Amino acid sequence: MKRGLAATLSAYVLHQYDWSESSLILDLFTRERGRLAVAAKGAKRPYSQLRGVLLPFQRLQVSLGRGSDDAHAEVHTLRAVEWAGGAPMPAGGALFSGFYLNELLLRLLARQDPHAALFDAYAQVLPVLAGADEAQSQAALRAFELILLREIGLLPELNCVTQTLQPVRADAAYALRPEAGIVPAAHGNDGGGSIRIPASVNGLVGFKSTRGRVSNGPDLGEAWAGLAHQGAITRTVRDAALMLDIVSGYETGDPYTAPLPARPFSQEVGADPGRLRVVVMPIAPGYACDPQVAEACRATGRLLASLGHQVEEAVPAPFTRLDEVADAMYRLFAGCTACDFSALSRMIGRPATLDDVEPLTAYHAARGLRQTPVDYLETVGWIHAFAREVVAQWRQFDIMVTPTVAQLPLPLGELAFSPADPQRSLDRMIEFMPFTAVFNMTGQPAVSLPLHMSSEGLPIGIQLAADWARDDLLLRVAAQLEAACPWMERRPRLPAVMAR
Repeated sequence: MKRGLAATLSAYVLHQYDWSESSLILDLFTRERGRLAVAAKGAKRPYSQLRGVLLPFQRLQVSLGRGSDDAHAEVHTLRAVEWAGGAPMPAGGALFSGFYLNELLLRLLARQDPHAALFDAYAQVLPVLAGADEAQSQAALRAFELILLREIGLLPELNCVTQTLQPVRADAAYALRPEAGIVPAAHGNDGGGSIRIPASVNGLVGFKSTRGRVSNGPDLGEAWAGLAHQGAITRTVRDAALMLDIVSGYETGDPYTAPLPARPFSQEVGADPGRLRVVVMPIAPGYACDPQVAEACRATGRLLASLGHQVEEAVPAPFTRLDEVADAMYRLFAGCTACDFSALSRMIGRPATLDDVEPLTAYHAARGLRQTPVDYLETVGWIHAFAREVVAQWRQFDIMVTPTVAQLPLPLGELAFSPADPQRSLDRMIEFMPFTAVFNMTGQPAVSLPLHMSSEGLPIGIQLAADWARDDLLLRVAAQLEAACPWMERRPRLPAVMAR
């Protein structure tokens, strides 16, 4: 092409700023050549024909100088521009969404780096933003973000696990971590606190949903007489809600299921929980509680009061019988573990023995084999009766707040099972975690939040529980607490020299 002949490009105006009293510098996003800085001479003059054309979110056809000394210039010269049609100008919240897209392109795209597919995606999302459907607008924004990250090479392949390159499975859940790419979601199951307790001692979020909210199928109808729940350990309440959206729901043949939510659980994050009646129980009757843990629980109550909730400290009557809870749990575990030996035998193709499993599992299984069917059914009946007493307390309040565990995180091995003194080992475990098993018995939703740190820099988790099937309310108040007391930037102190 001869010197001085113009090239026509499809473009959008991302940004403009003054160059002189009569001219502008435009930041254009073009399909053919990517982001370009363009000088629009005379565009600010009162009668300039450019004033009504150089608008954001409108598709343009522009002609630029194409001389040999201009093709790679940092600032190009605008020769001509025509409106090429486009969506109505967005207004209100949609206008801010449009400027958000422009800001992403300005910050993440290098100049003169064309991305035709990204340009087309931008052109397609603008009419959606101009519409009135907020859900569609948010979905379009998230889709554009993914396309942008993929186009500029910052999005890992979503069809395989980043670190192993193994293909993702349709029946599994995964998370996208900025530092690691696609990784399997941190699945957990909780029969007495095994989602909430690890979350507490590691400064994470552990959400146990309502019984029947997440299916145990297709392999199981229920586990541990309905006490065991499936879920995940996450970093934020939003991730916990999103995981619940993904994995919850009825599976064919489930013996029971929780009621369907009114809307996706992820939409509860940020929703107003209203003014709630909250009872705070900072101690476990009959068990020693670390003073820092108890104070962290009380501090959470004060925070909830500052957020407008009605808060009182009390010990609801059923919670004075936590020693009975522990006894019933261990009887139930024993019977279920003995039954699991039949499944283990089928898996390994021979009769399983106590030598095939860890000492704690062997202890429960041996105890279960000594129990009678009547012993087991009486234990289940006691749990059902106790659960009714607990759930009835929610006529008096909406949310219960306790520590997740009674003590600060312990050194590794501190709770190791000793076959030489099995009862002391079991007592030591329940002394550490007396708060969580109640809500496995009742089937109520409960969550551990990493709201506090000890003076030593150790995480202190706080447990919140809601009424049966009120996972939505629990997520709302959990998200409210996270916003008031964020933890994502919190890091434990590490010694300068690690012991080997």
